[in-house]
Amino acid sequence: CHDLVEFLVRLYGERGGLLLTFHFHVRTDSEIADRLVANNERIVDMLTRLLIEHKDEITHPAPQTAVSFATAMVFGALHEWTLFATTRPDTQQISTAEMVHELTRAFVSYLGAKLPDQH
Repeated sequence: CHDLVEFLVRLYGERGGLLLTFHFHVRTDSEIADRLVANNERIVDMLTRLLIEHKDEITHPAPQTAVSFATAMVFGALHEWTLFATTRPDTQQISTAEMVHELTRAFVSYLGAKLPDQH
């Protein structure tokens, strides 16, 4: 999970403006919206397949739902961070490393799994 979250945080940090422009076009272009839905479904499907291999570590009662929700939670936080970081003093203080750590912690905790440093 850490590597995925780190990739996403770096992607949004480096290309956030472009990604947000793309997301705004989704609202007016149904073809782009359909492609985004298909891509999101693939991402959640891949994550689900990867994480279900570790289902014995996941204590959430509905692991597939948890993966989907946790993924949406991370994307939502990244959208918020990218859109409003300059207007929220609390997000201006967060380094990339802290963002990766906190989002990884949120993702793994929502699944009911233990973080690697919680053994």
